[in-house]
Amino acid sequence: KWRRSGGSPSPHEIGSDQLPEIALNDQPPQNSVPLATRSTTSTNRSVSITSAKPAPVKAKPSSTRYVIKKGDSLSSIASRNGSSVSAIQRANGIKGTLIHPGKVLSIPRR
Repeated sequence: KWRRSGGSPSPHEIGSDQLPEIALNDQPPQNSVPLATRSTTSTNRSVSITSAKPAPVKAKPSSTRYVIKKGDSLSSIASRNGSSVSAIQRANGIKGTLIHPGKVLSIPRR
């Protein structure tokens, strides 16, 4: 038998006359409930999960309203308002670069 010195022998090394006796009671412990009577629904259960740090909330980019004036272009409006032509086009559903005076644009910030 290969075994390091010390420690207790494994169960297959012990003879049946050396096994400890296990007391079997006819009665279950006082605080246990038979499986047949356990309720599977509960109305008072609540689970709360907390984390060490809350996840950072990304702020939505702010936008400004701009009324197009005669002589304006998307690039001039974008550069004056800290945005890009493509961002203005996306925010307003514009396909090309044609704009008209008097129209109100939503200008997203970078």
